[in-house]
Amino acid sequence: MGGNNGNKHSHQEFKINAADEKGHIERLQLRVPPQMFSKMQRVVNSKLWPFENYQELVRHSIMRELNWLESDNPDVGNLTAQVASINLMMNEEKEYQTMQDTYEKMQAVFQRNLAIGGDQARSRNLKLVSDVWGTICKIDDEFWRDVWKQKFRKEYEKVLDAAPDMGLGELEDGEDGWG
Repeated sequence: MGGNNGNKHSHQEFKINAADEKGHIERLQLRVPPQMFSKMQRVVNSKLWPFENYQELVRHSIMRELNWLESDNPDVGNLTAQVASINLMMNEEKEYQTMQDTYEKMQAVFQRNLAIGGDQARSRNLKLVSDVWGTICKIDDEFWRDVWKQKFRKEYEKVLDAAPDMGLGELEDGEDGWG
C-alpha cells in the first residue's frame, strides 16, 4: 500500500522482511571489506532506492542472488518461492495496518474538528479528507486501493459530495477522483 519513499521504485519491490509470518528470524553476522561497506552507505544514503537501512539492502541483495542462482541451475530446486510468498503476505499486512492507523488518526482529528465547528474547522476537515484520499489513491495494490476507496466514500460521502462546492472539484474529475 505504501509509497515509494521519495524515489521511482516501490518500496514493496525492494522490501524483504526480516521475519516470517510467525515472527521467526535467523541472525546473520558478516564481515565486509571497507570498500563494500562504503558502497552500501552510498546506496542507502542516496535514497535513489527505497532502502531504509543496511539490513534491507542486504536482504534484497541476497534474494536477488538466490533468484539468479535458481534460474542459473534449476537442479538446485526452488529457493525463493516460500520466501517470496511469506514476504508478500507480510508486506501486505504491514501496509494494511499502516493505512488502518492513518485512517483511525484521520477519523479522530475529523471528529475533533467537527466538535470545534465553524468554517475553519470545516476547511481543515476538507484538507484532511483530501490528503487521506490522496494517500489512498497512491496505494500500489489495486485490490486494497479499491477497498479503502469504498470504505472512505461510504463514511465520508457527505464531505465528498460537498467537495466540489468547497473548491475541491479538481479531485473529483481526476483519474483517481471521488467518483
